[in-house]
Amino acid sequence: MSGGAAPRRIAGMDGWLISLARLSATSPLRRVLIGVGFALAGLIVRAAASALYGEVTGFAILLPAVTLAALAGGWSGALAALAVCTGGGWAIVALTTTGRDGILSAIGGVATWNFVLVGLFMALVGASLRSAISRLSESETRFRQLADTAPSPIWLLNTEGEFEFVNAAVFALHGLTVETLREGGWKAAVHPDDLETIKAAERSAAAERLPYEMEGRIKGQDGVWRWMRAIVRPRFDGQGVFLGYAGISFDVTETREALETAARAERRQAFLLDLSDRLRDLTDPEEIMADVESALGALLDADRVGYGEVDQAAGVVSMSRDWTAGVASAQGQFSLNAFGEGLIADLAQGRTIQIEDVREDPRTAAFADAFDAIQTRALIRAPLIRTGRLRAFLYVHSATPRRWTEAQVALVEEVAARTWAEVERARAETETRESEQRFRAIADTAPVLIWVTQQDRTRAFVNQAYVDFYGSDYETVRTLDWRDVLHPDDHARILAESLAGEATHEPFSMEARYRRHDGEWRWLKSFSRPRLNGSEVVGFVGVAFDVTDMRAAQAKLEESENRFRTVADSAPALIWMS
Repeated sequence: MSGGAAPRRIAGMDGWLISLARLSATSPLRRVLIGVGFALAGLIVRAAASALYGEVTGFAILLPAVTLAALAGGWSGALAALAVCTGGGWAIVALTTTGRDGILSAIGGVATWNFVLVGLFMALVGASLRSAISRLSESETRFRQLADTAPSPIWLLNTEGEFEFVNAAVFALHGLTVETLREGGWKAAVHPDDLETIKAAERSAAAERLPYEMEGRIKGQDGVWRWMRAIVRPRFDGQGVFLGYAGISFDVTETREALETAARAERRQAFLLDLSDRLRDLTDPEEIMADVESALGALLDADRVGYGEVDQAAGVVSMSRDWTAGVASAQGQFSLNAFGEGLIADLAQGRTIQIEDVREDPRTAAFADAFDAIQTRALIRAPLIRTGRLRAFLYVHSATPRRWTEAQVALVEEVAARTWAEVERARAETETRESEQRFRAIADTAPVLIWVTQQDRTRAFVNQAYVDFYGSDYETVRTLDWRDVLHPDDHARILAESLAGEATHEPFSMEARYRRHDGEWRWLKSFSRPRLNGSEVVGFVGVAFDVTDMRAAQAKLEESENRFRTVADSAPALIWMS
């Protein structure tokens, strides 16, 4: 007999004896009949062995029948078997022995009493064992019922790590039977990426018979992978003998998805905040686009990111300088329909485009060669609509087919909306700076005083002639309060005229004396025009001319005319001018 055959036969015998103890025998009559049946079987064996026993009773061979009757029928079955075995045993002895040698008469009574006493003891043991197994069976039944009503998978492993029991939830999860699980079929239900992790956790705990926990993906009967968290604890009997492991698992798919969603949202928000902080300090539109492209490309592990600006009147798309990772740049000018008429049409309607494979999508399949030329198989395009017209789009390219997630598409849309506003802001600021630079260049070459005031009447700008008039550095002159250099005789009048003129929100002029840097009072004639932001006055632009010499010449001319009139009026002759 092989080394493994004996344990298997012993296990099979154990199973048979336990099945006897679990045999249903609710009525007394059935229990008695069970006892009689085992007794008859024993008597048949005793009768067949009569030649072997000779002149002795041989009642010992009947004791197994009593024991089995006690296991199967309890006390009633055991007593019935004992009575039938005793009576039937003596009947067989009477029929098969002669008694001539006197042995039977000498030991027959003792043998009978021994058989009865030992039989009663065996009946007690068998009946007690039946009662214990019955209680254990009831406990196991309650455990199975409780386990099967639990919504979570529950299992028991023996000392060899083989499955002893699984509840209904295990079958409902992946449909594998306990036999399949024992044969290692459970591995087929575990995600390949998680199998080694689970095995390592089991091996590590088994060496010291420690509790352990793990998470992994299990394929359900519907083919969907579910994240399960298993909690496994060692089992010991009352004497501390290791029996195996008990485990329970919980579906944590939704929890993990919620955590991953929250983590993605946190990463996305952190990315957007960091991007906004960086862009806020940039003033060059090209630098802004380059920063956005590189940051988004790295985050999405893309192959190309860039902007396309649409000129529908000219029928072209200008692809600006892009960010690439291992592919050629797509910078250049293309016709609107170079990559498919449907793409621009969808963008113009404000719809974001996401294509997993340009060769499979009906909008781009006919233009696969054009995409091959720029090494693109999958893409996202987020439209940028201004005043109802498609102005540009932000694109993300992949050189291989790719399934875009909703989170990735939403991120591209938000980045497009946020960053294009920054690009437009930078362009507007650049145009404003260039305009201001042109204004400053013109103003600084003008021979008249020029200034620009803010809403609080302080100077925002003064030209070089203004600085030269007051003879100091630019900032000192710009922040100078012009009222401090106003002639005392003109002070009240000019303040009143200034307030009145500003209140009209119309151009106005004034003329007064101002102290030049050399201390000389100079007559300046100023003209002020309001600066408007819509209908709101945000300040004034002023120009002042030095009219001192003009006023002096005018005064001399008036003086000359006055002398002439005086002379003419005192002359005795008629004088006239024509």
